[in-house]
Amino acid sequence: MRKFKRFLLILTAFTVMLTTCACSFDSEDSDEVETEATTTQVVIATQEATTETTTTAEETTSATTTTKPSIAMTTTTATEAEEPEEATDMNLVMGSVVDGVYINEYFDYSFAIPDTWYFVDDDELMEEMEIDPDDVASESARQEILSETRLLYISMSYDMESNAHVYTYAENMNLVSQGSQYTAEIAAKNEKNTLLNSGYSVGSVVATTIGSNAYYTFDATREHEDGYTIQVTMFFRKSGDYMLTIMVCTYDDEDADASEIISWMSDADNLVDPSVETLDMHDVMGSVRNGVYTNDYFDFSFVPAGPTWSFYSDDEILEENYIDPDDVSTEEEWQEALSEKQLLLTCVVYDLSTNQNLYMYAENMDILRNGSLYTLEQYALRDAADFDNYTFGDFDEVTIGSSEYLRMTGTRLHDDGYTVYKTFLYKQVDNYIFTVIITTFSVSSPSADAIITWMGDANWGAV
Repeated sequence: MRKFKRFLLILTAFTVMLTTCACSFDSEDSDEVETEATTTQVVIATQEATTETTTTAEETTSATTTTKPSIAMTTTTATEAEEPEEATDMNLVMGSVVDGVYINEYFDYSFAIPDTWYFVDDDELMEEMEIDPDDVASESARQEILSETRLLYISMSYDMESNAHVYTYAENMNLVSQGSQYTAEIAAKNEKNTLLNSGYSVGSVVATTIGSNAYYTFDATREHEDGYTIQVTMFFRKSGDYMLTIMVCTYDDEDADASEIISWMSDADNLVDPSVETLDMHDVMGSVRNGVYTNDYFDFSFVPAGPTWSFYSDDEILEENYIDPDDVSTEEEWQEALSEKQLLLTCVVYDLSTNQNLYMYAENMDILRNGSLYTLEQYALRDAADFDNYTFGDFDEVTIGSSEYLRMTGTRLHDDGYTVYKTFLYKQVDNYIFTVIITTFSVSSPSADAIITWMGDANWGAV
């Protein structure tokens, strides 16, 4: 059993100008808008309540009390426009929950939630819109009433542990004065300006994608009087006669991450499995701190034994991956650019005095054609074919820290008479193969075997 905390919050409301506000811009870069009286209100809903409930979705849907403010919409009288010429199937506009996933074919949108979340049921959505569920008992009545409703609550979902929630709305632009003139960008800028006037700190309106579809989005935050921060991310997309609005709300003192929640959203036919954690590309790339390269994802670290060894900088690594550092100025852009790369160079370290060096790579086998079929030995033979001017010996295994690596060594005679050695080390973690290539020379030291002793598990380099 889980008991929600008893709380008393002051009811706070702020008017949010969504697409129901006729607007114009003085210039392309201006966020200033002109508004008519027609508005939509977003309310910070508050209650005083003590509620006991189990963590099952079926029982929780009847008790939507939260311990933090919930953003909800109420509407004022809308300026009506002409009815649409062709009837729209309202079941398509509303979407539906199937096996724990909200799917909306009309907006080409889906939202999959983990076990700690639940969706508000259809009757509760009707009640939020002040529609008596009994009035839409028949299909014809449902179609008629919903088609005459300007703002539709099409999905509401909550996390029972963190109180995070996602509300999704569809606004009928045929029932809005000058609604045909609205774009998703205008709707986002209207909302941004209103939140600014309501005491929120608001970021820039930027274009983004969910799945394969384009949206406009921004982030907003506000300090609550009880000491925590309300964090809101909003998305806008116009499809046909409707404007889709998605609101993600989290709190800084709870264990919920808006970026993770957003990662559960996709196209209608490309569902996300929220039980699979989104891979943080920082983990795959690893990092250099205090002269030590550490990679938690591959449980690997490298500590050069000598002052003549130097690491590539983060920008140099990006450039070696054919990524312009200026093109990945935000965390989201950085994550996206690296996650789409098949072969990632994660680290380069070299000896300034001898030019001996190590290159480390991570290859996404899900992107490599038939990558899932490769064994480590087959993958190594693929590398051997690329280095066809080297003579390779048999495979063997070497233990580094607590992990076993496949090892392959090749040699070639340099034009200046010395021997070049390339030692390859391979390890697979999930869908990535991690490769360390050590290049040494017969006329220099240390040897590859000695360099391998500078390697260990991820926590070894910190000891």
